[in-house]
Amino acid sequence: MSQDNSILISDFRSVQGSTDTAEFIPYQLKGERGHLLRMSGPLDQPLTLANSVSGWHEIHIGFLGASSLRIGLSSDPAFSWVESSVSWTRRPAEGEETFWRVADLNGVDFQFLP
Repeated sequence: MSQDNSILISDFRSVQGSTDTAEFIPYQLKGERGHLLRMSGPLDQPLTLANSVSGWHEIHIGFLGASSLRIGLSSDPAFSWVESSVSWTRRPAEGEETFWRVADLNGVDFQFLP
């Protein structure tokens, strides 16, 4: 029997930085409620989400519909480009999860750019 010990970050309203071009949209997906982050324009600085976990973790990014973003850890020298796949059979509001990377999350925060 496998045990699901996933840590799910589903509320992005605590991001820090200028959110002039960002909005927080309530959602429910597979019984999980939260607020997703939608960035719609250029940002002078990345939005930062404080990290509350430590140790090595496999990191997946959830997308609602076709989308992409630049993401990094505060210790990374550059951002990574992550995007959802194109699926013509998926409904517009249907979610998708994609693998980003495995990383040591000790003392680092998540950073986002549109």
